Amino acid sequence: MSTSMRSAVGAIAVASATVAVAVGLRVANAYGMAIDHETRTRIVTAMFGLVVVWSGNMMPKTLTPLAQLRCDPAHYQARVRRAGWAFVLAGLGWSLSWLLLPMPAAMPMAMLLLMFGTLAGILPLTFPARR
Repeated sequence: MSTSMRSAVGAIAVASATVAVAVGLRVANAYGMAIDHETRTRIVTAMFGLVVVWSGNMMPKTLTPLAQLRCDPAHYQARVRRAGWAFVLAGLGWSLSWLLLPMPAAMPMAMLLLMFGTLAGILPLTFPARR
């Protein structure tokens, strides 16, 4: 199986799991389990953070062919690893904020963590050389 096909199958599996959990929570609620709306919202929204974690984990594992790169392959791979780590940490922060914080604070904190994680992964962080 090719890398792109494997990636597509993984993405479909993660999306299907997210939908299955959301539908399962709704069905469980319909059959008498006392799962309130806030708990369902927290669980499904926290799963979005796990999707971001999964995406960040897959970033360094999908390699671009060397012929297509316009820069040093080692530098490119280091940036992809850093972006992957940033996405993993941002996704974990998103999930934990939705699971642990009060509802009014969960969304702003989750958005801030995701925004900072995305910026840390995208922006080139170069530091001046020591003298």
